[in-house]
Amino acid sequence: MAWDLSNYEQVDERIDKFYTSHNDGRILTEIHTLSDDKVVFKALVYVGEILVSTGFAYEKEGSTPVNKTSYIENCETSAIGRALANYNFAKKGARPSKEEMEKVVRYSAPKPASEARVTTENTGVYTDMCEDCGDKIPTAVVVYSKSKFGRKICRKCQDLRK
Repeated sequence: MAWDLSNYEQVDERIDKFYTSHNDGRILTEIHTLSDDKVVFKALVYVGEILVSTGFAYEKEGSTPVNKTSYIENCETSAIGRALANYNFAKKGARPSKEEMEKVVRYSAPKPASEARVTTENTGVYTDMCEDCGDKIPTAVVVYSKSKFGRKICRKCQDLRK
């Protein structure tokens, strides 16, 4: 399925529209959950003293090029975009922000077979197979997974057990 990214707004556009419409508006954010490599933000939108909308967002460190260095900031922006969309500051039928839809498009694109196995988690010398999914895994991952989980399992399957 193809998405037309021109149908979606960037979060900064929503913020500008909100403050233009509400000179007494405020947008507050707070970290809802923070773990080793994951974050959930909550954004609160006020007009005057009245809470008119909230929005949540989740991001995982390293899940996208931006999230390799700025997953917390990216999550905060996404929560703001979602809260403003919940308060009708989004094009009709386009609640996700343009940034969110760019991520969907990026992850929906099929990878060429030559690139399918090349990730930061499984590059290196393949010495064994994951006991759960059968993927090839390098020596370092085998050593770690055996000490942590008592089995030879790839990073993806390790994440599922956490």
